[in-house]
Amino acid sequence: MGKTKSKEQIFNEIIEEMPCNLSEIELSAFIMYKIAKERSFSSRYYWTDSKIREKIYESCVHNHNKKRENKRQLICVTATKMYKELAERLGLDVYIIGDTKLTKNDYSIFKTGEHISPVIKTENGKYIKADIEWDLENIQTGRKWIKFRNY
Repeated sequence: MGKTKSKEQIFNEIIEEMPCNLSEIELSAFIMYKIAKERSFSSRYYWTDSKIREKIYESCVHNHNKKRENKRQLICVTATKMYKELAERLGLDVYIIGDTKLTKNDYSIFKTGEHISPVIKTENGKYIKADIEWDLENIQTGRKWIKFRNY
């Protein structure tokens, strides 16, 4: 395995490799696919005790540790932030959804440990959920995606 690419390197590669004239849904899926190919789920977060998990989650929500954005492994918060940042640069309207709430930018409304993911609002008013964390394995192994769908 080579050196881990920074968030900006990944963004630049995605933009360079992006086909022309993609629809909003195609662009949304392209971004999700490319990020998932470059990152993995944090085994440390998954296997650690709840106190450390809470600290990791909170540091991602509040950007206490900007280095976490450039780590190879991610959790739902870092995946969502990464997706949202790039998708908005490319002109998509992106929201964040948790278990019960939908917001444009306020990560602090979610309780610690709550699973969040990006949601794209299309021009025709439909919402598409792009849950990178839950589809990482499916994307990396070539199986059918189950968490890129209408919301």
